[in-house]
Amino acid sequence: MDLSRRGLLGAALALGLAGCLPNPDPRMNWQPSPWPSSDAWRQAAIAEAKLAQVYQQAAGHLAADWCQRASELHQAQADVLAQPDPWGGYQTDHQPVEPWGALDTPVISDRASALAAQHELASQCLTAATSCLNQAVAGVEALLATSLVVSVCVDVDWHQGPSTVRPLPVPGSVLPSRINLGSDIEAAQAALSHAHELKYTLVTAAGIHSRGNSFRSQLLKRHKTVSRWAKDIQAIIWQAGIEPIPPQLSYPLPNPFRSETAIKAAWGAGEANLAQTQIRLAGALGGPTSETIANRAGDGWAVATTLGQTMTFWPGWV
Repeated sequence: MDLSRRGLLGAALALGLAGCLPNPDPRMNWQPSPWPSSDAWRQAAIAEAKLAQVYQQAAGHLAADWCQRASELHQAQADVLAQPDPWGGYQTDHQPVEPWGALDTPVISDRASALAAQHELASQCLTAATSCLNQAVAGVEALLATSLVVSVCVDVDWHQGPSTVRPLPVPGSVLPSRINLGSDIEAAQAALSHAHELKYTLVTAAGIHSRGNSFRSQLLKRHKTVSRWAKDIQAIIWQAGIEPIPPQLSYPLPNPFRSETAIKAAWGAGEANLAQTQIRLAGALGGPTSETIANRAGDGWAVATTLGQTMTFWPGWV
């Protein structure tokens, strides 16, 4: 078969698959390859599946739309973790999660038991995801683990205020894939750049409000937190003997920039951008040193969702 015919057949197959799948894999790589998953990864798959079940059961007692979508998110993550190759697109013949452990979940009968079950299973899921991250090799393995940590950090934050309106997570157009993350220093410089931009947004917004204004206090408190993160990222770069990227004199802001609505939109976008780059940094670093950065990325995405930003099922991959 010549190359042109191969290309036509490949394109036809890709279009056919894309038409059948609700969340098509744009990489169109459907050949499974074995990956020696450890017990930590198997436990993470079980924890994700359990959390998905709890959200499904809790939908009748808590925010139904959020619980249903969160259930879909964690089931998708469990399915990917259970595959022979988590970076090879959704497979139809992967090993199911059930044989790895009994999916026994707490009994849910009312709002209180729903909240308690969600908190218990989210905590288990976070522990399992963090264990994977601490053992992960730098690169796509650490990036996948970081994505799990960040997703469940948003769950934990949601539990603190389930009545807070947030955009529902969406599947997104990208699945975990074997991408090149670049060097850890490149990832650190990118994260630092977005930290500088978010700091500028926060301090500029705070300057609009008078002293004693509660919203101004929120902005300044967050500015202090992001400034601390920026110093830690700078330290990573300095340790490599490289000059950290300096802040710009100014960054683009929406016009006008005086209403709380406009400020929250810019603030949320800045949080999401910084969180995304910190996920990539945690992936590029790998191992225990990335745990703190992954949790900060989770904190950033939790804040971003309360400010109206939409998170995908696989934060950090898009």
